[in-house]
Parts: sequence; C-alpha cells; structure tokens
Amino acid sequence: MSCFGSHDDEEHLLYAAESIKDNQILQRNAVSGIAVVRFEDGSQQVYKTGGPYNIHDAKNIYVGDIWIMAGQSNMRGHGYQVDPYTNRSLIENGQAGIHLYSSKEEWISAKEPLHQLYLSKRTVHHTLPDPTVKNPKILEFRGASLGLSFAKQYQQETASDVPVGLVASAHGGTSLDDWKRPGTLNEETEDKTLYGAMMARIKAVGGHIAGILWYQGESDTNAAADASTYKDRFLMWMNNVRQDVGNPTLPIAFVQIGPHAIDIEETKNNWRMVQLAQFDLMTEQRYTAGVASIDCSLDDRLHLSAAGLKTVGKRLAIVASKLVQRSKDSVVSLPKDVFFAHYQEPIIHDLRGKIPPCILFTNHAWPTGHLVEDTDVLGFGLCCQDKSVAIINARVAEGGKQIRIWITHKPKTELFLTYGLTYPLIDPSDKGWPAFCIKVKL
Repeated sequence: MSCFGSHDDEEHLLYAAESIKDNQILQRNAVSGIAVVRFEDGSQQVYKTGGPYNIHDAKNIYVGDIWIMAGQSNMRGHGYQVDPYTNRSLIENGQAGIHLYSSKEEWISAKEPLHQLYLSKRTVHHTLPDPTVKNPKILEFRGASLGLSFAKQYQQETASDVPVGLVASAHGGTSLDDWKRPGTLNEETEDKTLYGAMMARIKAVGGHIAGILWYQGESDTNAAADASTYKDRFLMWMNNVRQDVGNPTLPIAFVQIGPHAIDIEETKNNWRMVQLAQFDLMTEQRYTAGVASIDCSLDDRLHLSAAGLKTVGKRLAIVASKLVQRSKDSVVSLPKDVFFAHYQEPIIHDLRGKIPPCILFTNHAWPTGHLVEDTDVLGFGLCCQDKSVAIINARVAEGGKQIRIWITHKPKTELFLTYGLTYPLIDPSDKGWPAFCIKVKL
C-alpha cells in the first residue's frame, strides 16, 4: 500500500496551507490543472496552474509539475559551468516559475549547480563516493546539468507554460544496485539509501509528482553480470517506484547512456549491452520514454558537456510533456519496428549481382530533424558471423525518408545493422537517434 495517497486523475490534489513553504511548487491535477489548499478553519481554495501566489504565510508559490532528477553523475550534472579557456559562462540560467527542491531539501529558485550533495542532511550522500562531496570546490567550475534546459523546454511544450519544480536526487558514480529498493521504507532507509531518500523527498514535496527523470547506467558497465541484467533490474526498479508512489502510470523519462572515451575492451562491450537494454525499454514499456545522448559532446571520458546536457534536457522535456499529456504515442511504447532495415535489389535487372548490395534503412516512428538528400550518414555498423562484411557508404535518399547503406557483400548468415555502437558516432544532422541493433530483413 502506498503512503503517498491516491493519484487518480480526477482527484483534486489537496495541500494543507500550514505545510506550504516559500517558493514551493504544488503539483497540479493532470486533468483539471488545479491544486486545492485546505486552511486551518476547514475552508478550501482552488489554485490554477501558474502563479506566483501567496498562500497562508508562504510566498512565491506556483502550481505546476514536479519532476524528480534521479540517477548518477550525468543527471547530477558534471559539465563545465564556464569555458576553462575564456571563463565564458556555459550554463543555462534560471527564470521565474522554475524552482528547485535543493540538496538541503528547501524550495528555492532554480540555479546551477542544481545538486550540492555536500549540503544534504542524508547519510547516504556522505557514505557513497561522489567527488563533489569530498571536494565541494569542484562545483565552482563543474556542475552544469540538464535540469534548467529541461524545465524551459517543458514549458514551451505545454500550452500554459506550466511551472516546473525539480527535485535534486541524483548521486555521482552510483550503480543500479545502489538505487535498489530497501526491504522496508522507514526513517533509517530514507536516511541511508538512495531509493529511500528519493521517496522521502517525494513525501516532503507533497506526495504527488508529475514523473521521474532518470540518467544512469554508466556504472553498470564495469561488470558483465551487471550489464547483462540491467534491463530486468531497471524494470523492477520502475515497478517499485510506481507501486510506492501509488501511481501505476507514473511517467518515467530516461536517457540512454551516451558516448565515451573508454579504452577497456570489456567495459566497451558492457557499455553496448546497457545501451541496447535501454533501447529495448524504449520500445517495450508503457508510460515510459527514452531519449538519446550518443550524439552529444563530452567534457571528459564519460561526462556530457554543458552543451550536450542542454540537448538531452530538451529531448527529455519533449517526451516528458507527451507522457504527462497522456497522448496516444506516449501511453503505448514505440513500435518494435521503429527502425527497419531490409535488403534492396536494384530495379535495373542487369545490375543485380554486379553492384554492391544495399540495405534500405527506414525510420518509422522516431521523431527526428530533416535529413538532407544525398548527404552521408555516420554511425552505422554491422554485426555478423561473417567478419569480412563491411559498410562502404551510408547516404540519405528519397527526400530524407530513407537511408541507403551499401555493403561489401551479402553474407550467408544473419546480418544486424547497428547505430551508435561503433565510431564515429556523430554527424551534423542532429537526428537524436538512440544506439540500436536491428536485424536486416530479407
């Protein structure tokens, strides 16, 4: 049974006036767009999406959507806040109607760095290693995150510029096992586990949230046993969260782990396993959406830059807004054949068997920018028992609707087309595709 109350779309979300704090975001009802406040004399007042309001003794209150930021360092934010060579600011600035439930567990106007774990009152953030806890001075120049770009884009995606509350819950260097649900949720586990601390924050902000933003998986590439079981364990994690908050349709928007500069072959293989597990989740899970990060720039071996995080934040906002709006394409997962590849023979019969074989690749459902006719596309690869088969070229065709991929020869065994799993990963077209591996059909 949930201790967070009902999340029925028709229920008005009720807040006690005396519990509301300065700068708080009240979670709106998903259908009516309102929050209801009950005062000590028993009276109630309705507040519409927007603000700012003064309620009881609290000032600068908004009604909007609350999103939990959970995961590891790329969600915490580890991009450079300033250009090390020019001191130019690289961060996204805050604005009215975007607030943060901070590491001190206080509502404030959101500004970078969003996470300051060294200020947390919870033991777990001081026992699990994170460089910004041991040395907070790092946050003077690193700590740019995706949060503010998410919030700004989210407001653009919603019809009424919905105010956004971000709840800082991420912790650097953490594995999915570190995020495992404890056997019991109580004061001790709320203090000493990441999952418990996250749940305590959800209760503290009113027990109602719009959804969860998740960026994690890098630490699960250290061992094959963790990488190979990531999908099942993350499914269990999502089910636990939805059950504990009492909302089986709670939106969860996640980021597929992205590029890296790792030179350990085993870790690289494990990295691909986690990426493909996350791609499967994009096409299998209801009320869940994933976005890509493989085309984003890095500031070190595995941390996205401020620019990369801004891109990912915007992508998360687009899918998160669809999840909240309960649109048809958000409730049902992406189709299994969101990407499709099959062999294509030349229509000129005399050329069949005399020119390199061609794979025709089609994007059926993934939202993407326009692809320019006759431009080359980087990032594709092949997986086959026949190691001699290779890609000659990949080029946009049919007015940007298809990509033709020429290969050296047609293998006699099964052939799989990959994207984002081999270098080079990035080209200038801003497709936003995730890493994937799909079977080439005959």
